[in-house]
Amino acid sequence: MSEKIIPFGDNVVVEIVNQEKSAGGIIIPDKAKSNQRDAIIGKVLAVGEGRMTEYGAKIIPSAKVGDYVLLGRSAGVEIELGTRSKDKRRVRILRDVELFGAVEESRIIQLGLATP
Repeated sequence: MSEKIIPFGDNVVVEIVNQEKSAGGIIIPDKAKSNQRDAIIGKVLAVGEGRMTEYGAKIIPSAKVGDYVLLGRSAGVEIELGTRSKDKRRVRILRDVELFGAVEESRIIQLGLATP
């Protein structure tokens, strides 16, 4: 994929890794799912340099590239990257403070969302 997003400030780019699929392999959109309060898991692809406070201090985002994180289903702005169907990826751009926390990679592997 040739598209790359470079986030500004305390923004983070997260690829959604736990897309739900129907029995026929169709991806179910987040809006069609019954419980909108569920958290979803994503992998951090890019992190901004941080934001400046009114006093001149720089606040660095907590997330690091490669982290697996929990975020709300409605957090951030979702976009689709890639021009061909096999290259398409869903990513969200959101502020670091919208992330609930990190998930250990060993748990991600157990869930089958990543390979060792």
